[in-house]
Amino acid sequence: MLKRVNAGALFLIIVVIPTFTGIVYNLLIATPVYVSEAKVVIKSLGGGEMPGGLGSLLGALGVLQPSTSGAYLVMDHIRSRDVMFRLEEKFKLKEYYSSEEWDILRRFDPFHLDPSYENFYKYYTKKVVETFLDTNSGVVTIRVRAKDPDYAFKLLKELIYISEEFVNRVNKRASMTALEYYREQLELSKKKVREFAQRVKRFLTEKRVVSPEQEVGVLLSMVAELQGRLISKQLELSTVTSVAPENPRIPQLRREIDQLKEEINSLLSKITGKKDSLATHSVELELLKAELLMLQKEVEMNLGAFLQAQNQAHLQHLFIETVERPIRPDAPTEPKAARNIFVIFAISFALWGVISLLIAGVREHTEE
Repeated sequence: MLKRVNAGALFLIIVVIPTFTGIVYNLLIATPVYVSEAKVVIKSLGGGEMPGGLGSLLGALGVLQPSTSGAYLVMDHIRSRDVMFRLEEKFKLKEYYSSEEWDILRRFDPFHLDPSYENFYKYYTKKVVETFLDTNSGVVTIRVRAKDPDYAFKLLKELIYISEEFVNRVNKRASMTALEYYREQLELSKKKVREFAQRVKRFLTEKRVVSPEQEVGVLLSMVAELQGRLISKQLELSTVTSVAPENPRIPQLRREIDQLKEEINSLLSKITGKKDSLATHSVELELLKAELLMLQKEVEMNLGAFLQAQNQAHLQHLFIETVERPIRPDAPTEPKAARNIFVIFAISFALWGVISLLIAGVREHTEE
């Protein structure tokens, strides 16, 4: 069979007809497509994407830097079903791209085989919206294709707005997760300290003490003074008794000595020995102070955790900056007729060459 194949017919079928079909389609049939393009950069203070800790240093200094993870997050959102349905609600995407004004190769579901939104989602991500990231500069390029320049322009503007809105939601969620938890813990520990401080205040008011340590010091100094006077009186009594046993001052000295002993015992009983003594109050107050100190340390710990969570949330915040704003295209840029025709011709010619060599080889083999 291969021996009967005419070289001219083969060239006509493999090269001429496909190339001619490509010329007719690209120049006469293909719907002119307007492409609206915008470029944005997603930045953050995260500092986790630069080597050697430089990113962390820049983050600490408040220097914004491109965030690759943030860029991919925004790109995935733009190409998500949620965004597609949101655009569908406002711009009637499926109806627009199903219009017969589109040529059969660019139209959505031209033969009405599967008009489902799941099928349209595949069309949306392949032929309506295109996103890609330049990893060197961190610039995200967003392109929208439509048969009308105004439609492409408005659709792209809406996508930029949706992206900014999405970044704001992500920032809000980053601030409301762990940050909200640690804020609640901090407020709870502060409340405990305030309540316990009121308890200490009631204790001091009920026991009528301000500073047991100072009061004990004052009482001990009074006791020391009285003991000094007691010793002096006892020495005087001993001297008078040894010199003049019948001295009428002796009973007076003994009364003064007994009085001093009573005063000393009274002061000592205030310091210790009774249920409401200053020593008891001092122990209770020290326990209260220790518990209050523990609560204050809990406040400090929760404050530190809250500040750390706040700083982490701040580092996770994303910022979207428009490098190139959407513009209304003034001329269609697709299809690229010359390039497409050349590609069709090149592939067809290469295929014709391979088949021609194959046929020539088969002929030589059969002739032998």
